[in-house]
Amino acid sequence: MSTAIERRLTKLEHAAQPVESRIDLICRRIISPDGDNEIVRAQIDDRILKRSADETEDAFAGRAKAEARMSITPRPHRLILLPEVKEQ
Repeated sequence: MSTAIERRLTKLEHAAQPVESRIDLICRRIISPDGDNEIVRAQIDDRILKRSADETEDAFAGRAKAEARMSITPRPHRLILLPEVKEQ
């Protein structure tokens, strides 16, 4: 095998392996100034995920993080956990 093909093969194998120091998810939790800090929705990049009525806060946060990590795009994902917005 030629050295050029070996170098290309090595580069492809290196690119196929996951990078250990890569950031996969940036998670932020927004706190309400009203004191109601329970999260009810999550924004994952451009998508909105809503919490079901029978779902606990911890279960919802875990589901939101799992859905953010399952996305196809290889860039770091942004997850924002938001409290309920009160209408004025």
